[in-house]
Amino acid sequence: MEQEEQYSEYKLDFIFAETRKSYYGIIDGLTIDPKWIPKSMIGKNFRVKKWYIELIKEGRTLTEPKEKKMKQVKLTNFVTMF
Repeated sequence: MEQEEQYSEYKLDFIFAETRKSYYGIIDGLTIDPKWIPKSMIGKNFRVKKWYIELIKEGRTLTEPKEKKMKQVKLTNFVTMF
């Protein structure tokens, strides 16, 4: 259950992209350029947590999500039916 007092009045306004764990968007009234924001920092009505807003104001947030490289596996065994 979300507690209202942990969320600020700032809301995620425009979402340009979305990954499994984060949004790339603009926080209304705070940012001009889009930022990567973890989904865990966003409430159900798109309000941002207060302590995360403080990190953004201090400039101590990540600019891009960390993506793990996936190894591509080549299929070598094919079953052919005649």
